[in-house]
Amino acid sequence: MDTYLRFDQSRAPELISQARPVLAIPATRTPHPEITYLTTEAIKLLLEHAQTAGGLRDLALLTCIYDTATRVQEIADLSHGDLHVQPPVTGKGRKTRTIPLTRDAAAIVTRHATSTRSANPTDPLFTSRRGARLTRAGIAAILARHATSAHAANPTTVPEHVTPHALRHSRAMHLLEDGVNLIYIRDLLGHASVTTTEIYAKTNPELKRAAIEKAARNIVLSTHFDDATRNNLLAFLTTIA
Repeated sequence: MDTYLRFDQSRAPELISQARPVLAIPATRTPHPEITYLTTEAIKLLLEHAQTAGGLRDLALLTCIYDTATRVQEIADLSHGDLHVQPPVTGKGRKTRTIPLTRDAAAIVTRHATSTRSANPTDPLFTSRRGARLTRAGIAAILARHATSAHAANPTTVPEHVTPHALRHSRAMHLLEDGVNLIYIRDLLGHASVTTTEIYAKTNPELKRAAIEKAARNIVLSTHFDDATRNNLLAFLTTIA
């Protein structure tokens, strides 16, 4: 509305008096949605359940989502050839990037790829029981099923409802908690600006507290002296006076 009225004024100056009261209304700030993420223990329990109840495909799928922190569409678009020739992954806005896998995750995903016995590098890496490429909805349904069951077994640790994006958020938060630089997390998530990634640092109050304490550690003097040190300091100060 603001842009339209300003354009309208430039084309029809006689409408300035009518547009001015509307333009004077202050813009409202839209609060950022709260980031939902799982603890590392919840992730472990979720993956253990996927391995037990869903088999290798489901374990590899959820491991890949969490370990790479990619968007669900990027996971759906993966083909067998992506594991070997390592072409850039096409992300949001048709941007391409290379996604690393940790050693353990790579072993699980490679084992899944081998088990499918696919010789065509363009074949989908993750398929349905009928052999079709998994869709975003299909991936979300698989995750939801395992999350519900894992929650039933561990209600205080695993949330009942978990989305693929929550796994992406979880990976980012866990890397941040481990002290990984925001720049590297930004690159992993495929964000254009580190400003977007900073929302993770603002989400966890414990990270803020730790960062503030670390910054002040070598600056703020400790006021906790034992009695002997305090008496010696007071005696020294009296000699100066």
